[in-house]
Amino acid sequence: MRVGGRAESSERTRELIIEAATSRFAARGYRATSLREIATAAGISHPGLLRHFTSKADLLGVVVDRLSQPVIAEGGEDAPRLQWFVDAARRNAATPGYVELFSGLLGVGVGASSPVHAALAARYAGVRTAIATVLAGAGAQPDPSAEAARLAAAWDGLQLISLYVPEVSVPDALAAGLAALGGEVDAALPVARIAPSEPSEPIGTPAGYSAGRRRRDQILEAATSAFAHAGFHGASLREIAELAEVSTSALLHHFSSKRELLLAVLQRRDADAAALAGTPSGTDPVTRLRRAVEVARRNQSEQAGLVELYVTLCAEAAAPDHPAHGYFERRFRNTINAFGSAFAAVAADGGLAEGRDPWLEGLWWVALWDGLQFQWSFDHDQVDVAALLQAHLDRVLSPAQ
Repeated sequence: MRVGGRAESSERTRELIIEAATSRFAARGYRATSLREIATAAGISHPGLLRHFTSKADLLGVVVDRLSQPVIAEGGEDAPRLQWFVDAARRNAATPGYVELFSGLLGVGVGASSPVHAALAARYAGVRTAIATVLAGAGAQPDPSAEAARLAAAWDGLQLISLYVPEVSVPDALAAGLAALGGEVDAALPVARIAPSEPSEPIGTPAGYSAGRRRRDQILEAATSAFAHAGFHGASLREIAELAEVSTSALLHHFSSKRELLLAVLQRRDADAAALAGTPSGTDPVTRLRRAVEVARRNQSEQAGLVELYVTLCAEAAAPDHPAHGYFERRFRNTINAFGSAFAAVAADGGLAEGRDPWLEGLWWVALWDGLQFQWSFDHDQVDVAALLQAHLDRVLSPAQ
């Protein structure tokens, strides 16, 4: 074989590997995918793959580099600038596997030790700058940098939500949100109310004796740390038992499987979040919404580990076969419905700014909050989740509120 022909063949094989990895990461997630699976999908042997990529992390870096392309493409001179974002969202939605891949990789990159943390952090900074430039050119916002952070966050949050609540159209919701900001965009369909879901049943039964309850709590603390750092697929029961300083058999006495342990961790996180919120039933909706901002502020300062757990797992669980997929689907449906109902109650009292749709605001609020938590996970210094949420809420509520 000619040297040039050998090089071309090697490059074709490399491209096949990257395409296979991109497809498998999108379908199953990075942590659930092995190099052997990727090799099989690419039609080569495992040793053959290793001649091109020495590790899964090496391959992941290439996939992330290719994903980090320009977010928007400028339209013609007559195209409204804010319409560019909607057009980009439509391209993303029409590209098979893009949303699944991007959302899943965000969870992989959260921890500072992740091989792609720095690349994704740089991508976020670049995205905010690019969006701010467009917003400044459009002359639509007094603070383009802050609005760019919110818009990028809501966009990411909408993409993630759409993987759990498929009736959410990211381009339509983005267009509606931009129109509410006063942007000139193509007309979008109204955002429908997201139906709530039945809450999940409690996982396991706490031990009756104090020693048993303490041991169960030890296991949940260890599992929370392990899942936040390595995700569900990357953490083993043996490692969790070692962190908890118990035997694996003792762990399995309290939780019969890793799946059961994961769901118990998520339910405990919800209980901790509810305790942190501390909003009594019957509280007026404006107070509930403002209380949510305070919860975000306290999460940043006091609950960084729980934020990392949440963003890691909700991104990883977007894969339909993940054991926590159903949990997050229920959580998104119920949370969006709850905030939508709160905004609807505010609107009924005349407290919502003119032109605001309460069900869009409920969806946008959840997407914005989750997206900001992702941004904060990559850049604690530049992203103030609570302040950005507060500014958005002040704009949504009428001045009298």
